Amino acid sequence: MAPERKSHFIETVEGCVESKGRGVPTALVTTTVAQLEFLCKNDGEHDFEIFNPCLFKTLSAPTENCLKTLLKDLRKKFSEATEGILPTICNTVANAKECFTGKIEAQCQNQITRNTIAALYHATMKPCNEIPKTK
Repeated sequence: MAPERKSHFIETVEGCVESKGRGVPTALVTTTVAQLEFLCKNDGEHDFEIFNPCLFKTLSAPTENCLKTLLKDLRKKFSEATEGILPTICNTVANAKECFTGKIEAQCQNQITRNTIAALYHATMKPCNEIPKTK
């Protein structure tokens, strides 16, 4: 997508969200682009690791329901928020990292799988790393 079209798309979507949600559409686009850039610049071996059966086993295990907990926390915090929610989303996702990566590292012994998941997590957090820090 051409930069001016991407910018227009983001501006249009940003204009549709509540004020507390501003910045979230931009963050989603930034995350998606960062994840795609990671997948495009790696060899196929890393790309196929996202389909490693150990990942599905780990993420679908009933006792390891990190995603369900993460989404529940995000919904609760969004409903309680009165202003910009993006820093709260970033903190919630950062706090959930160990839930995901710890379980994956315990189940997936292949270092390429671990590296791929770590890199995708880093790409997911890219917009959070770009938020100006307040003193």
